[in-house]
Amino acid sequence: VLAKLAPKDKRLATKARLCQCAPVVLSLLRHGLSTRGAESLLRLLRAYALSRQSSTSLGRHGAVQLLLRLLSESHRGVGGASTGASAAAAGRRQPLPGGPARRAAEALSQLTRARANASRAITGGAAATLVELLNASVVTTAAASASARQRQQQQRTYLLRAIVHTLRNVTASKAGRAAFHSAGGPASLYRHCLAGPASSAGELLNAGACIILRQSAPRACLPAPSLLSPYTPALLQLLVSSTSSAAAAVAVASDDSADAAAGAAAAAVNSDEDDSSDDADVQKQQQPSDEFADDAAVGGADPRSAEELRAAYGHLEPELSDCCTCCPASTAPLTPSPSLPSLDGLALGQPTEPASATEIGGRLSVSATSALLAPAAAQPFARSRSIGGWPEPSPATTSAAPAPAAAAVRSVAEFAITAGPELVSVSPPPHREPCDTRRSECAMELMLDDARRWIDPSDVLNRVVYDLDAIVAEQHQQHQPPPPASDEKLSPIGSGSVDHLTFESRFESGNLRRAIQIREREYDLLLCPDIGHRGQTQWFYFRLANVQPGAAYRFNVINCEKPNSQFNCGMRPLMYSSREAQLGRPHWLRVGTRVCYYRNHYQRAKQAGTKPYYTASFSIAFRHSGDICYLAYYVPYTYSRLMADLRDWRLLASRDASIAYHQQWLCQSLGGNRLPLLTVTAASASEEPRQQRPCVFISGRVHPGEANASWVVRGLVAHLLSSAARTLRSRFVFKIAPMLNPDGVINGNHRCSLAVVDLNRTWLAPNATANPEIYHTKGLMSYLCSSGRRPVVYIDCHGHSRHNNVFMFGCSPSLSWLPDDRDNPGWLAAEPPANDNEARRDDNGVRPVSGGPGGGVWIEDPGYRELPRLLAQMAPAFAWRNCNFKVDRSKESTARVVAWRHLGILRAYTLEASYSCCDQGPYRGCHLGTRELEEMGARLGEAILRWAQGEAPGADPPPAQQPASAASSAAAGSGRAGRRRKVFRPSGAGAAAISASDDDDGDDDDDDAGEEEEEDTDDNGEESAAAGERGGDVDPNSNASAVDAGPGGSGDCIIEDESVLLCCRSSFVREPEGENCSASVL
Repeated sequence: VLAKLAPKDKRLATKARLCQCAPVVLSLLRHGLSTRGAESLLRLLRAYALSRQSSTSLGRHGAVQLLLRLLSESHRGVGGASTGASAAAAGRRQPLPGGPARRAAEALSQLTRARANASRAITGGAAATLVELLNASVVTTAAASASARQRQQQQRTYLLRAIVHTLRNVTASKAGRAAFHSAGGPASLYRHCLAGPASSAGELLNAGACIILRQSAPRACLPAPSLLSPYTPALLQLLVSSTSSAAAAVAVASDDSADAAAGAAAAAVNSDEDDSSDDADVQKQQQPSDEFADDAAVGGADPRSAEELRAAYGHLEPELSDCCTCCPASTAPLTPSPSLPSLDGLALGQPTEPASATEIGGRLSVSATSALLAPAAAQPFARSRSIGGWPEPSPATTSAAPAPAAAAVRSVAEFAITAGPELVSVSPPPHREPCDTRRSECAMELMLDDARRWIDPSDVLNRVVYDLDAIVAEQHQQHQPPPPASDEKLSPIGSGSVDHLTFESRFESGNLRRAIQIREREYDLLLCPDIGHRGQTQWFYFRLANVQPGAAYRFNVINCEKPNSQFNCGMRPLMYSSREAQLGRPHWLRVGTRVCYYRNHYQRAKQAGTKPYYTASFSIAFRHSGDICYLAYYVPYTYSRLMADLRDWRLLASRDASIAYHQQWLCQSLGGNRLPLLTVTAASASEEPRQQRPCVFISGRVHPGEANASWVVRGLVAHLLSSAARTLRSRFVFKIAPMLNPDGVINGNHRCSLAVVDLNRTWLAPNATANPEIYHTKGLMSYLCSSGRRPVVYIDCHGHSRHNNVFMFGCSPSLSWLPDDRDNPGWLAAEPPANDNEARRDDNGVRPVSGGPGGGVWIEDPGYRELPRLLAQMAPAFAWRNCNFKVDRSKESTARVVAWRHLGILRAYTLEASYSCCDQGPYRGCHLGTRELEEMGARLGEAILRWAQGEAPGADPPPAQQPASAASSAAAGSGRAGRRRKVFRPSGAGAAAISASDDDDGDDDDDDAGEEEEEDTDDNGEESAAAGERGGDVDPNSNASAVDAGPGGSGDCIIEDESVLLCCRSSFVREPEGENCSASVL
């Protein structure tokens, strides 16, 4: 009776402990193991173990040893018919798997969840007993009928599941793993996975078994000499040479010393007692930074006066000049400050002079920016060379030598070749590329294949075939880096002098540190971290040659850091083939089969952190023998490509007299690369004088690895220079900073600049020397605001690695983390309500707030929602349901929030473009390529025009139910009638605004802070945009959390045991099309 009541009474375990029932149950089991009531007693024992306190008490009373004894005596009944027949002949009850053995294993799995009980099980020989039971369960007893065989298989599955659960608990400690290895457990478990049934239950069992094999794998550090980039010493010399960058130098130096200590303590990895700390660290969200106090909204303004801003940036308003042509007023290039010592000692290649304006195309507009704008740390590197340019659009051809010089690229990294895609006119494929089919068993197959390396290493080569650390060290010793060579000169197509693939990444934006040949057609790849940083490994771009057609090659990127990736949701890497380009098909194509992303067994030393590494694995079958191919995370958009586009845009604008187009240099980066600033408007003043046109400010590529952001900006500029944008140009002046982090782009970084910081976290107080890119961009925006030309729209373009579609982050004061957030442009004052009906909640579900001027109420300006809603109607790749308007504390130093709060720009957005796919509209199920992203840029321009013309977007989706605490919050209104447009900024206290929920930081915040992405936010990006429930959308302005989306929503899945290996199994089987992949990777 108690066994039947146990599932119904959740407090039964507590009641049993208080009544001291556990000793009674154990006593009955000890004296009645073969009786009919033993199974009921075991079910009751498992119910008692559900309570942690009761489980510990049962362990102290000998429950673990008793269960092990029962399993040891019962496992012989699982083996075959002979054992069962002998039992029957002896007059004993046959111990079937569905009887005491299954119930005892289930109770033991529940008890060993407590660490003390797991230790008792290890001491009692649980590993050996469970391995014997696992081996015996492979042989099934013959049954007379089909129903009996089905029932027997079901009971066997239950038993195996309990064994796997217990083994996971036991192998969580070092002693348990040692005992498991001594009993031959890994080999037995590996054989069991290979022989497992191809059913859903078998998949779940194999998932848990794969996790055990990963836990039991020998502890190992990454096969790299250091966690820092090979180019970090050169960067350290650069930072030390500038006194203003001393803090950054100290930070890099401390990382270097810590890294050395980590290398010396690599053996400490093998002494970890358990994995529980690592597992907990994976799921831990980044905590809000303490950098910002509760009064953070007070700071952040530019400290310079209006006169200083005018003197520094007044020349960057060519649209105010009476002469509006495409020719610059001056072509004087930026000159470095003479205050720094020469950096000739950093020479990593053959130095050349920077390219002049004539070299860049003869028609580039370069402003006469004074030396004030050139920061002291912008002393050019002696390592400077010209690399191949971009030819005019023409039929694709491949040249044997680089094209004429297009830009002077200054880099810390040493370049040996010019990448093949830089030498031809690459075009998008003529067709849309579908997403990969998701297979739940793919990760298990790959993890089993990885386990075979140490279980049966007979075919493992483990040969290093590319080592950037060794190459850099050798070149520094010889002081003779190889001269730049074209792709074909370095490795002619069709030649194969070695028996393995050859790799290279020493070109612009390239990133590959080491390649290790594991088997004949399998390679492990290590990415370079950002220079000076010990992490941020996501972007890859490298060349491989000497490929052979036939069987597929498997590539494993083994030092990924994010807990999940779109590689688990249909995304595939990109490949460019030199042979295909010669045949007239110069395309970056999505390639790869068995694409998967999963956690591996590599660990960091304790001094380097506790977060694990992940593997991005994919297989590629090549079509041409001896082909030279390039693999990339996304279609690269290099600094040289930007310089070539500047030339093309200049030529395009010069053909239309109605276009006022200016190219100027905003500043020099820390590495000596110039930041272009574009100004586009109409040359004619017939409709509205240029001086009175509102300004739209666009920035992009603050994170180097987000190449998709550059393609969106490219599409916007191309649209602005087209005849279709004639009206748009006459209404606005566009200021565009297309690449805010050229140093990171050139050197192949993923997120940081050469100052070893995320530039999108420096907008509150940028440093003129360490962060000149942000310092002068913010200075220009501050100057526009102080001169009465405040931008009406600011958009910062980014890429996002863990959500689909294109979407926006905006700023809503009612969803701010500050409880009384009034110091922002998001509030309007209205007349007091005439009656209670007018004071009720508005269309967004929030009541207006009293306390406005003259007894009025405060209502939220809904203008920030208009542009995203228009984009959702106009752009097929844009998804309203992914938009998010919360203002989190961790985002106070980002471009979007600083522009909104401190510069007073109501419509300040972050535009996020997915690396992966679309899950809605006409592009549903297809990758977002460069054509789609450039179209997105054009649609952005059209949406801005429609917004300016007063076209109201459609109604928002029905709002989600607001919590009761929102009754007194400030909210967004829906209409504009009867409102005064003046924005009030009261200093007095008012009603508390809805505080942003922490639940929305789901995407790249494990970037570890990472991510993803503003705000990809790698560093805790805003990633988790609210997602719609199955069949409907959720209002992005709602405070509802994405994790509450329920079945079909895009919230993170809470995973227990082996029910999921990578993503929850339902995401592969039952998830409706279009859902984002945001489940955690175990």
